[in-house]
Amino acid sequence: KPQSKYPMLVQLEHDSALDIPPGDKDFIVTDEFKASMDMNVLSIYPHAHYLAKVMEAYATLPDGTKKWLVEIKDWDLNWQGVFRYRKPVFLPKDSVVTMRYHYDNSDANPRNPNSPPKRVTGGNTAGFEMSHLWLQVLPTAEGDQRAALQESLVTQKLSKHPDDFIANFDMGDLLLNKSKAGEAIEYFERAAKSDPASVLAASELGVALYTSGQLSKAEQQFRHALEIDRSYTDARFNLASVEASEGKWESSSDGFKQVLAEKPDYAKASQRLGQVLTLWGDQLAKSGKDPEAIAKYQEAVPMLADNVDLRIRLGMAFARQERLAESQAEFEAVLQLKPDLKLAQEAIAAIRKRRAETGK
Repeated sequence: KPQSKYPMLVQLEHDSALDIPPGDKDFIVTDEFKASMDMNVLSIYPHAHYLAKVMEAYATLPDGTKKWLVEIKDWDLNWQGVFRYRKPVFLPKDSVVTMRYHYDNSDANPRNPNSPPKRVTGGNTAGFEMSHLWLQVLPTAEGDQRAALQESLVTQKLSKHPDDFIANFDMGDLLLNKSKAGEAIEYFERAAKSDPASVLAASELGVALYTSGQLSKAEQQFRHALEIDRSYTDARFNLASVEASEGKWESSSDGFKQVLAEKPDYAKASQRLGQVLTLWGDQLAKSGKDPEAIAKYQEAVPMLADNVDLRIRLGMAFARQERLAESQAEFEAVLQLKPDLKLAQEAIAAIRKRRAETGK
């Protein structure tokens, strides 16, 4: 059956607040999100490391009622896992979900890995701490509500943490998907500023600039992304695309060839390379350089084997050079692709007549 339900993960976290002094028995970290629509909570996954002691998550409903989602009074990292509700927990619109974690960084915590205790900050490995809470939610409204819910979550995150990398990146991505590239630029700029080493942020900023028509800035940005990571093929592909839009045929074709050297099965890069070579050939043909144009068209044929217009261009270029047998072969190839094309039929008839006259 077609998909009819669209659950998604909602994450609460406040790792940036984790800076737990040695000896602190009750260091508290919180985060909240407000439900922008009616939804059911299907499962919950609280996560922290060794210093966490009490893990609480609850919802405050619009009428002030408090509804517990999970309460762990003696957290043990070895027992972490996803808890699926026997019956989904309904949260009406405007309910506020609160994550409240208590950390014990004293000698009294038997799970404290440090003796004596030492300062602990946020981080992904076990020597650091984390304050994450994931909820799997299912909006009650019909259809796919994930994009609207994600936008609400990101907006709330940015209101609390304007410089947060993930929130800025996600907002930029949402705006790009809504064809609002110009608005996305500032968010990708903030994400790139927040993490200058992120090739993904640098590259997506380039995409937003490119999509909004700022070609020179986009080219500069993709080059910057490749300075961060020379192996990031997507940035190389996008740089070649920008160069094609600027009419820089040689550097663009070189870029796509390098992409294909890195990813030989990248069909889109192969297609783009064929298109660039065709446009390069067109420019050469308009300048009266048919031999050079023919070379570019021929190079493009393996990548655009079913492209009728390319074979017509090649056939006409051959004809202008009086290479009649090759011209006829191209128009016959056109008829193989499109048997009823009158232009090709008339071209072949004209070529045969010319060959009879010239003996070629």
